[in-house]
Amino acid sequence: MTDPSAEAFRPTIILVQLKGSLGYSYALANKATLLNDKTTQSVINTILNVLILTYINENYYIRTQNPKIAKKMKFIKEYLIMTLGLGIFVLGWVAFLNPHEITGGGIAGLASVIHYAFNFIPISYAKFTIDAILLIFGFIILGKGFGIKTIYCVAMSFVLFQFMPEIPGITSLSAGIEDNLINSLIGGALSGIGIAIIFTQGGSTGGTDIIALSINKYKNISPGRIYLVCDSLIVLSILTLPDKNLADVVYGFVELVAFSYAVDMLLTGQQQSVQTLIVSSKNKEIEDKLRNVSIEANRAIYSLQWKTEGNNQMLMVVSRKGYANEISRIAKSIDSDVIMITTPVTAVYGVEKHQ
Repeated sequence: MTDPSAEAFRPTIILVQLKGSLGYSYALANKATLLNDKTTQSVINTILNVLILTYINENYYIRTQNPKIAKKMKFIKEYLIMTLGLGIFVLGWVAFLNPHEITGGGIAGLASVIHYAFNFIPISYAKFTIDAILLIFGFIILGKGFGIKTIYCVAMSFVLFQFMPEIPGITSLSAGIEDNLINSLIGGALSGIGIAIIFTQGGSTGGTDIIALSINKYKNISPGRIYLVCDSLIVLSILTLPDKNLADVVYGFVELVAFSYAVDMLLTGQQQSVQTLIVSSKNKEIEDKLRNVSIEANRAIYSLQWKTEGNNQMLMVVSRKGYANEISRIAKSIDSDVIMITTPVTAVYGVEKHQ
């Protein structure tokens, strides 16, 4: 029987990726000596600590209860984590984007543009109104496919956008960061992390999701392309304001890139596969060494060899992205003149699914 305490550490892989995403953004700020606010660091550390405790303990706790309690705890856990994700998402906007009038994609970005144009319209009301209209159209066009989680996320995001700015010190977290490029990166990363956490629990914030699914139902257009068009139009709409220029558009697209990167890293991250091509006169030694490398519960790296011109052989190694550095280190330790090429892999067939 599998030890539940051992399985409890499985989700920490996600936390490593999450902490890396946050750390990347804050490393940029610290490197530029723009972020020395202890309050900011305290908020981020608190968020990370809550996430770590939640992800490490969730499996162990749920599996030690009877089925009825486990079901209730699973329900509570999902909504608590979605609420946490929404909090991080809103924090990115109210602390780093809105104070500097930076826009971004999604309905939050559109609501921000409306707020920048008409200061008397709060972002919370603008976003909630647009989300409500889209939800109505979504129910008419797509039916009851969104579920209670989407409605909950829309309602809770309204509450958080309304009351989080009232918390002392929140809106001044980025006061010491004068470079809007850094604010765009941090705000985009935080909002992306929040949305990714919501996705992991089966939630959705509605918004452009509804637009993409509705158009896709009647037109053979991929949702990804619809997202790109919608988000681009929202970012470009900042130019309709008299005091905005091309620089504001650039900041908006930087936010989009940071947002997308954070979502991808948290949802897929180290689960992506990469292919490493190794050319060396010592490939046999490298192959033998790689066969002894343990990957995820002692599953070995599989490799394929074929001869190239000359006396060398090319070794092709397909592995998870997280092991690419280890493979490189092993190869270089055996042959300092080794030639390596690492490229992403879309799909791997003909081997076990987990490989």
